[in-house]
Amino acid sequence: MKEIINSIIIAILILSISFNIFMLANYQSTCENIDARWKADMLYKLWHRSLDWDWDWIACENLPYNK
Repeated sequence: MKEIINSIIIAILILSISFNIFMLANYQSTCENIDARWKADMLYKLWHRSLDWDWDWIACENLPYNK
C-alpha cells in the first residue's frame, strides 16, 4: 500500500514539474512571436490571456488562421 501511495505522489510531482516547465517555456508568448491564429487560440486556451488585448475572447485577431 505504501508503494502505491509513493508512486502516486511521484507521478503527481512529475506531472507538476512537466507542466511548470511547459508554462515557463511559453511564458514569453506574444502576438509578435506567433504566426497563425490557431496557435494563438491554442495558447489562449492554455491561460495566456495576455494575447487578447481588447478582451473580446479572440486572441491575436489580426493573424491569419493558416500559414
